[in-house]
Amino acid sequence: MLDARTLKNPIWRRSDDLRDPAVMRIQDGYVLFYSRFSNRDWSREENWAVAAAFTKDFKTFELDRDITPKGYASPGDPVFWHGRWILPYQNYPKAPARLFYSALRGEPDDQRWAAPEPFLAQANGVAWNHQRGPSTRRSLPTPTDSTASSRGPTTGKRRGRTSSVRP
Repeated sequence: MLDARTLKNPIWRRSDDLRDPAVMRIQDGYVLFYSRFSNRDWSREENWAVAAAFTKDFKTFELDRDITPKGYASPGDPVFWHGRWILPYQNYPKAPARLFYSALRGEPDDQRWAAPEPFLAQANGVAWNHQRGPSTRRSLPTPTDSTASSRGPTTGKRRGRTSSVRP
């Protein structure tokens, strides 16, 4: 069992900017999803991707890689829906943003995600979809950090249930 009290901020530093963390519990640890922003030009699609890394303890990270093509960001929480795991996100920085998801191919431990699929076209015209502005971190906070997202990380069990993790 992970003891969040042993973690210190930041839990992970990278040369790329990190933002939008989401967590999926798998059998041997956790998969951390995040937006990877490389470079300093927010306007270029090739500087953005949804990435994932594996950790057993939130102190060491491995298998860090992009799981989407360039031009995507803001992963949401992985959700078990209609018998499969899906990971929602959006295209970025192209405006207006469109919502996409990838379905997990195989078991959660494999972490093989399908190509982006568009969904919920009705969201394309909402007001927030036309607002822009930079806001990145170069590190990811622990769940107890007061500046962390209020939604908290998500865990998943193979039986298809999800629940919020509270420190």
